[in-house]
Amino acid sequence: MTSSNGFSNFRTKVLAAFISVYLISWLSILGATYFNLQEQRTLAQEEVQQRFLQIYTEELNGYKNALSASLDTLTHPSRINHDFTLANKPHFLTDFEADYNTLNQRLSVTHFYFSTRERQNIARLHATERSGDIINRATTLEAENNKEITSGVELGRLGSLTFRVVKPLYTNDQLHGFVEVGRELRDIWQKAAQQLDISVQVLVRKNLLHEKDWHEGKQVFGYQSNWNTLQNYVQIGGETDNPHMQEVMKAAYEAQKHSLVDQVSIEGEVFLYSAIPLVDFSNNTIGTILFAYPQNLLAGNLLEDLGGAASASAIALLFGLAICYILLSPVARSMQNQQMVLQKKFDHRTQALFVAKEEAIQAKNDAEIANKAKSEFLSNMSHELRTPLNAIIGFSSILKNDELAEGIGEKYSGYAHDIHASGTHLLDIINDILDVSRIEAGEMELRYQYLSVSKLMHECHRMVNVRATGRSVPVIHVSYGNDMMIDADATRLKQILINLLTNAIKFTVPPGVVRFSAERAEGNTVRFIVEDEGIGIPKKEQENVLRRFGKAASNALSRQSEEGTGLGLTLVQDLIKQHGGEFTFDSEPGKGTRVTFTLPMEHEGDEDPDII
Repeated sequence: MTSSNGFSNFRTKVLAAFISVYLISWLSILGATYFNLQEQRTLAQEEVQQRFLQIYTEELNGYKNALSASLDTLTHPSRINHDFTLANKPHFLTDFEADYNTLNQRLSVTHFYFSTRERQNIARLHATERSGDIINRATTLEAENNKEITSGVELGRLGSLTFRVVKPLYTNDQLHGFVEVGRELRDIWQKAAQQLDISVQVLVRKNLLHEKDWHEGKQVFGYQSNWNTLQNYVQIGGETDNPHMQEVMKAAYEAQKHSLVDQVSIEGEVFLYSAIPLVDFSNNTIGTILFAYPQNLLAGNLLEDLGGAASASAIALLFGLAICYILLSPVARSMQNQQMVLQKKFDHRTQALFVAKEEAIQAKNDAEIANKAKSEFLSNMSHELRTPLNAIIGFSSILKNDELAEGIGEKYSGYAHDIHASGTHLLDIINDILDVSRIEAGEMELRYQYLSVSKLMHECHRMVNVRATGRSVPVIHVSYGNDMMIDADATRLKQILINLLTNAIKFTVPPGVVRFSAERAEGNTVRFIVEDEGIGIPKKEQENVLRRFGKAASNALSRQSEEGTGLGLTLVQDLIKQHGGEFTFDSEPGKGTRVTFTLPMEHEGDEDPDII
């Protein structure tokens, strides 16, 4: 009964391990599928923005060319009376009324001005009752300064966005006045919305308008929202056919203001949104252009693709479990028979107590011999362990090569990246264990040579910079100007610094910074300092961290050190000790860690060291 239960438990454990591995693979596939589809959606959103900007730019260029050509015709010397005075208002209203009507019908011109050289308005063809005010718009001032036709988008008093074209009129470098035409941009939003099958909302900062003027503009231009719909912005235009767009605009604005997700849900329908700045002629950001579109426009296949991946993975999991169960059944029966045989032997040995005692003593002696031989064995395992790992790393490095990756596909290229990273990580762990074993066995020999401290520090900085950049943690090499020479093992000294810098980067989160430096110290020594602004280690855990295979127990630290073996700081201390140096460790939670070690500049030995 005990035997049967034991092997049932064995089979259960094996099946549980198989299921765990398969579930991890399944979740990885689902995660990769999800993030791939999210990336596709992001690219589609960027394409919508680019196409909108293209339409917007093309339309403005078309306005500029058409209106500039019209101004050149209107201001021909045969037509313009250079008597630009307010008293000449009837002349302009009479002679150019037909021109204004034609421009309005052909080019949708809504503004037509004549102004004196002092920029005092003579006549408005679009509002004949108003005149005499000073026009100080940026386009008019720029046209006066450049003495040529100037055009651009400006915000009007009523909240409208108008594309204005201003021509200064000169005779022999003498300025007589200005002629200006303009048209509203409302039809651009409509055209872009129709071509891209999206909804567009144009929002302007409230501090640029007066509420009374905006309400007047709402009557004229038909704004759809209210002044108090949004806190700091007000709507002045956009596509409004979708009945939910006002709610989408408000929800998207609130989400964007709090830097939340780029989607909102209205009455069960999910809308994606994005925004670009709204800039006027003077390059001032006066508002934002908000795009919104139903989720199925860009991400309709997301759930379908995830469901397909989940179904395929589930079928494969069930199939694998069936095969695993079938294969394990005969193995379990065979092991059950073997256990019965072993059980009989165990009963027999239990009766002979003195034999068991002798075996226990012998086992103890064997364990002591094995423990003594452990370091020797690990030191001799370098070739057997590193050779296949180097092959794995080498071939995976070839497979993840950019040119080859295009041929094998993104999926398998990702596998090659994972294999390469795992192999490199395992090789680093083996190297640490072997180094510690060599030191224990007294087989670690240092090759002393004269080193440039500045050059060594620069090389270490370069080697850790990729890791630091990936974690957005700046690593700063503090140099004091004067280079120093030290008699040490270049490889091991570099190993010490890189281990300490890697630890500092790993336990530092942005905006924290890692700094390292070297300086001449008392007694003809060099002091190396590595300090970070990381999470720090409590006093009660520092002794455990510095012990062989020791790791921090607190949650914040253990999460950061999951991938390590706990040998890094031990190896650093051993190598510093072999160099005849001293090691100090100081850390405080919330403030960071400072590691200092001091090495003699001269090694006391018989050999003459090389200089590098």
